[in-house]
Amino acid sequence: KEDGIEKEFTKIEQFCELANELKLTPAQLAIKWCLNNSNVSTVILGASKVEQLKQNLDSINLINHNIDFKKIEKLFE
Repeated sequence: KEDGIEKEFTKIEQFCELANELKLTPAQLAIKWCLNNSNVSTVILGASKVEQLKQNLDSINLINHNIDFKKIEKLFE
């Protein structure tokens, strides 16, 4: 079971690295992926600080052409 957990943490680390390469927070990348995903009908944001809310809302205006959404989907298959 630990191998499965370690595998999932590795995926999370890779996702965070991808976000960092794009100069985004992991939350911004996740929100942008949700907004771009036709299977997701609603994106509900949550934040405990005003700065987090601002970052989350900024993700709405990000340009898609720099984000490889298929890479993200493959990561979490």
